[in-house]
Amino acid sequence: MSKPSVKGTKPRPFIVGTSVIGQSHRSKGLPCQDHCAYLTALNFPRAKSRAVIALADGLGSADRSLEGASCAVLSALEEVRTSFLTTTRAVPDPRPLIIRAAHQARKCLDDEASRARLSLRAYACTLILVLISGPSVAIGHIGDGGVVILQHEDYILASAPHRGEYVNEVVPLTSDCWEESFRMTPWMGSTFAVAAFTDGCQGAVLTRQGPDHVPYVPFFSPLFQYIADSSSHDAVVGDITRLLSSPRMGMVSPDDKTLAVAIL
Repeated sequence: MSKPSVKGTKPRPFIVGTSVIGQSHRSKGLPCQDHCAYLTALNFPRAKSRAVIALADGLGSADRSLEGASCAVLSALEEVRTSFLTTTRAVPDPRPLIIRAAHQARKCLDDEASRARLSLRAYACTLILVLISGPSVAIGHIGDGGVVILQHEDYILASAPHRGEYVNEVVPLTSDCWEESFRMTPWMGSTFAVAAFTDGCQGAVLTRQGPDHVPYVPFFSPLFQYIADSSSHDAVVGDITRLLSSPRMGMVSPDDKTLAVAIL
């Protein structure tokens, strides 16, 4: 499968992403408990090849999971933004920055729980953080969901879904052992595209190859090509929203769905 061609003169990286409510939450009158946000090269005028994506999935069993997901995403994003703004030098090892961002996300959850006088578990959520610098990406990840990258002609599951010891048990950022479960992937160069997603998308974007998950190329290949060829951010977000809200995606999972894609 060849690398998609790139047309137009959009600034790189070009990032789009959105979250949609799942049918299970809609039928119960619940809000979407996923949250997604990103900063593009336009946010870093002194380091225009940098960008960052953050997304989180609030656990359905947590009373304040929506607040938890939003808090984790925005606080992690702010930590990376501040670091990227204060220096134009290359980041040789992104892992210290990723762990600082994760600690800021966890601190935000602690503060929210203390302010509301609630258990920290009420804000339980996952977290995926993708740092971008030129043609390289680095990842921090706890919980399910995942990240797929395209390098040359290879579609790679760069960060796989992770669950706990038991079926359907997810280790969230609010866990006492979150640091042991937080995975980091250092810079991976020669990357053309990256996609991060929550577990509501997993059945559509991943397939099994023996005991392992692998990217479902018939999903990612046309998606990356379409975004690479597109010129309107808003139009692409609208199309991704319709894709995630489609009956076919609903058949895959009734859960909330988040998908963010960057063309590097």
